[in-house]
Amino acid sequence: MIRKTFPAAFLLLTFSLTNLFAAEDMNFLVWQVPKPDNVSIDGKADLAVLDAFQKTYPNLHPEASTGLRIEGPAAESGVLMSIAGGTAPAAIYVNFRTSGTYIEKGFIQPLDEYIDESMTGEEARAKGVFDENVIYRDELERRIIPQSREVIYRVGPDGKKHWWSMPYRNLVMVLIYNKALFQRAGIDPDTGYPKSWDDMWEISKKITDKDKGIYAFQASNSAVAGWFAFTFFSSMNVRAVKQNPETRQWEATFNQEGAAEAADFYVKMVQGAWTDKNDKEQFGVTYTDTDGSTKWNQGEIAMKFTYLEEQLLSKLSPEEYGIAPVPLSPTGTRGSELNCAMAGLFAGITDPKVKDAAWKYIRFFGGDEAQKIRTRVYVENGYGAYIAPDRLRRFGYGEYAKFFPKGWEETFKTAFECGVPEPYGKNCQMVYNYLSSPLEYAINNEIGMNPDKEKRLEIIQGYLDNAVADANDKMIGYVPPKEMSFRRIVAGIFAAVMFGVFVFMFIYIWKLFTPKEQEVSHRQSSLRKYWMAYLMLAPAILATLLFRYVPLFRGAVMAFQDYNVMYGFSGSTFVGLDNFATILWDPIFWVGMKAAAYYTVLYITMVFIPPILLAVLLSEVPVGKVFFRVVFYLPAIISGIIMMILWKKFLSPDDNGFANWVLSWVGIGSQKWLNDTSLAMFSIMIPQAWAGMGPGCLIYLAALKTVPEDLYESAAIDGAGFLRRVWFITIPMIRALIFIQLIFALIQAFQAANYVLIMTGGGPNDSTRVIGLEIFYNAYVYLRFGIATAMGWILGFMLIGFTAFQMTRLSKMTFKTAEGK
Repeated sequence: MIRKTFPAAFLLLTFSLTNLFAAEDMNFLVWQVPKPDNVSIDGKADLAVLDAFQKTYPNLHPEASTGLRIEGPAAESGVLMSIAGGTAPAAIYVNFRTSGTYIEKGFIQPLDEYIDESMTGEEARAKGVFDENVIYRDELERRIIPQSREVIYRVGPDGKKHWWSMPYRNLVMVLIYNKALFQRAGIDPDTGYPKSWDDMWEISKKITDKDKGIYAFQASNSAVAGWFAFTFFSSMNVRAVKQNPETRQWEATFNQEGAAEAADFYVKMVQGAWTDKNDKEQFGVTYTDTDGSTKWNQGEIAMKFTYLEEQLLSKLSPEEYGIAPVPLSPTGTRGSELNCAMAGLFAGITDPKVKDAAWKYIRFFGGDEAQKIRTRVYVENGYGAYIAPDRLRRFGYGEYAKFFPKGWEETFKTAFECGVPEPYGKNCQMVYNYLSSPLEYAINNEIGMNPDKEKRLEIIQGYLDNAVADANDKMIGYVPPKEMSFRRIVAGIFAAVMFGVFVFMFIYIWKLFTPKEQEVSHRQSSLRKYWMAYLMLAPAILATLLFRYVPLFRGAVMAFQDYNVMYGFSGSTFVGLDNFATILWDPIFWVGMKAAAYYTVLYITMVFIPPILLAVLLSEVPVGKVFFRVVFYLPAIISGIIMMILWKKFLSPDDNGFANWVLSWVGIGSQKWLNDTSLAMFSIMIPQAWAGMGPGCLIYLAALKTVPEDLYESAAIDGAGFLRRVWFITIPMIRALIFIQLIFALIQAFQAANYVLIMTGGGPNDSTRVIGLEIFYNAYVYLRFGIATAMGWILGFMLIGFTAFQMTRLSKMTFKTAEGK
């Protein structure tokens, strides 16, 4: 009996232990988790999907990845910074622009084991091989738009094709328009939408009424102009980047035939000349300021290009807005930008259980069951009319299809049929910056106002050619071999000079602080006498070595590598002088140096000098000294980040901003502050001057206490006034402190990045893109650590003169105790 029952009991025990192990709770990070406080219909639907996931997999607990999100040139900075910091989620967000970088750098891993295109789900069940974790051909066809396949399934670093990510939301660009503004201009809102570019221009002229703040189209004349204009380029069959099928080398191609025509029309929309109904000459029909979204929500912009999802249209009211396909180009073609919100598996996952858990979340979040749940939630909450009819019919809600706005289904069908994938090649996360460059040049040089179209096209073509060459050089990293050889020679000479200067300065400073022979014996005896003091200094010395000099020497190696955070020093490619060659020919580097010099001048003028003057004034105040010192010091107790965020609100460009409200009281018009290229850097200095005045003046107040009072009294007896006493007594007596502080201020200002990052992110138009910020972006946004460290070494080389001067001054100074004095 025991022999018969033992195998069954053993199997039962094994099955129980397996279930117990499988039911082990697991927390894992993903790119996003629906928030309970999101009460919108989208939020409700996503929460319902999350609830269903947790019921299906009760032991799996996804948590949203948190991290720094910064303004600036990279919207995906949060993911990149989490990878750099070693806190990347197991399931990370991927879009078309970033996919190339993620694949090339090894940030995401292939999904081949979870995808089977050889059979459908039903065929797998019939064969008895169905796996709930696998996506089969039928589901794959529902989730992936045909044009997106080339982005998702492509060749990796190993030369083989792989599945790299999975879409959970498909997006397409359409034209959305405000029906009320169309009616106001006497245009039928149902049939009068622009069918072609010519229609768009003529309709825009009828709608635009600048005197009343009404504009026809939302656009930009800054670093995001390329995104707004990409649809026009796509409609002319122009692609931003292409890959050579033989060499597999990517190259920028947005200067090909038709590109100048597309750029010219965009520039024409921004600043083309026309005559309004009052026979007044106007220029442009677009609104290009950064508060365009606010302007749109206020009903003062008639049209814009925007992404819409094929199934979720809850943000649009058919009574207020219409949607239409993007207008046809002069060639009779249209190209709607196609994009997907996707997720992939982070390559750094080491635990297979975490990997499977993350994949379950990716598969479920965008799968058939999730779509069914979203559809049900929309219908139950009265939003059935906002779901695409084919989806309603598929999930058993066909009776609601008749309520879908007339014409919208056809618009979506047309948009997806004409869909053109967003650029997805090498380093394409920055592609719109390069595409924006020729548009910015054309707009800033007022090319759109030139009535001679042939001349406009010729000039714009030149801008495009230059931008493409720049993109191939900086973004793609392709430089002709002959040109690269010359750059390496120049970089080698520069590196040799830089190394020589560093060695010379090290020897010079070493000699400055090396004791003379007669002092050696005295210092040796001091070492024996004060050995306890040196022992207590040891932890500080070790900390300095560990956190200052070890990174310094590691950075020296990194500057000669294409450093990859996934593989470290041993797995990164040695590139020799290429990083230095790239930097020396990078115009953005020199823009950063120029911006840093301007920042330094303003910093010395507005932040460094005022505390000296304030200290002198406070030392002369006969009563209330403590009160004034407290008042001026109070701003310093606020966290620097909070202080900058508050001032960013104060300097809001709209009329409700505190700074503009103050100006209105004195009869001065509103300023754009941080959005104005001429005022942005000055605006960054205002909060620093406000917060730094008090702490800075305390140092000088303490120094002023060391100035003998009898000197002032003697000068007063001789008839010297206040200013002469300050100039001939006060300043000379504290000159040494001022010089030392000045050198610190110069070095600190030239390396500044944090305040600029918070306030402007380097904008507008790179006017505040200081070199410290450029180093930060290269390291933690673009993950080009080799480039960033090489920039750091070059910056150090340029600042070493200040350090040498500072050390020379220190070597000649004698520090005494109060009694010694």
